[in-house]
Amino acid sequence: ARIIGAMKFIDDGEVDDKIIAVLNDDKRVEHIKSVDDLGEYFKKETTYFWENYKALKKPGTGQVNEFLGAKEAIEIVRESIARYQKDYAPKLDQ
Repeated sequence: ARIIGAMKFIDDGEVDDKIIAVLNDDKRVEHIKSVDDLGEYFKKETTYFWENYKALKKPGTGQVNEFLGAKEAIEIVRESIARYQKDYAPKLDQ
């Protein structure tokens, strides 16, 4: 997959960012280089889904803040890897 962006998301008060990617070797999406290439409707539809998917269980707990580019998305992934290695991986060795 090829990372093209991220969506900053808060789930019940906690950061739960979403990485947006497209298939790397798929001719149907090779023209997509950024989240903006997906169009405004994608952003509206995605925002609606993530802000409402838990609405029956716990209304108002999901909040989309913004869509970011690939560079920022890759930094989110790097931070997540570092946090995993620091906080979770050591517990697996016990």
